[in-house]
Amino acid sequence: MTTYRMIPPVISLLLAALPAGAQPTSADFQQAVAEYQQTPSAGTYEKVIKMAAAMDQLPAVPTEARKHFVMGATMFKDAKSQDDFRQASAEFSQAVRLAPWWPDALYNLAQSTGASGDYASAIADLKWYQMFKLSEAEIQAAQEKSWGFEAKQNMAQRDRELAAQKASEDLRAQQARAAEETPEAKKQRELQALLSKIAGRRYTLVKTQAPGFGISTFIIDVKGSIFVTGILSEGRTADPQNNGYSEEERFEIQGRETWHQVPPHPYAPEWDGYEIYVISDDGERITVHGHYRKGIMDKIYFWQR
Repeated sequence: MTTYRMIPPVISLLLAALPAGAQPTSADFQQAVAEYQQTPSAGTYEKVIKMAAAMDQLPAVPTEARKHFVMGATMFKDAKSQDDFRQASAEFSQAVRLAPWWPDALYNLAQSTGASGDYASAIADLKWYQMFKLSEAEIQAAQEKSWGFEAKQNMAQRDRELAAQKASEDLRAQQARAAEETPEAKKQRELQALLSKIAGRRYTLVKTQAPGFGISTFIIDVKGSIFVTGILSEGRTADPQNNGYSEEERFEIQGRETWHQVPPHPYAPEWDGYEIYVISDDGERITVHGHYRKGIMDKIYFWQR
């Protein structure tokens, strides 16, 4: 009930002038009802309930109030959604407004309000309801119903907290994905995919050396994120300690293209310069664009399966 759903005050000053055990007059009661209907509030409603609880005979329920009660009961019975229960609550609320001394209307209002998911208001309405003149069984039933709504309220709060936590986690994941879409992150992701594709591969280039020096195979090994270059020689230039293989350099793979400064050649300065290692899209070959003092030279290394 939107106009008075509040936990009743611990101390009420509105009935302080009414002596304990005194019977309110019919005129006093009708005035209290009129005040509530004109200015619905927790205070005016509490006054009506306490006066009704002290009276032996209450006025008859108006026809219009009974109409809203029946409509609310019908809607409640056929309700299939929380919105349906809210519509039933609106009818019971009208019945309470027209007959605020009628406990059945308030009890049904609490029932439908709780079914709509508004557990706090349902619990408050049941607190009001227990202020009426009721039997012990009715009071106990209302208390148990209130406890049930309190349990559902706690469960709903837990669900909201879990939903908020999931929403926060989803937002962080979304932000993380957005961060991954930065150019630097994209570059790193592509590099990792490339390294995974060519991991452990050996690329070779076979060259015939000068007469008497045999054949040399120039090698690029991929070891993790490192290029390892070397030469496998035959003939008198071969290294017998390493089956003819001699390692030359190691340097970091920067991406599909890797820029590398060639170390100075003390005895062959014409080969000083830099090289650009380009891995093909299919990972089958590596092209080395050499920029040396003596000129530009391209070398193509093929994957040795």
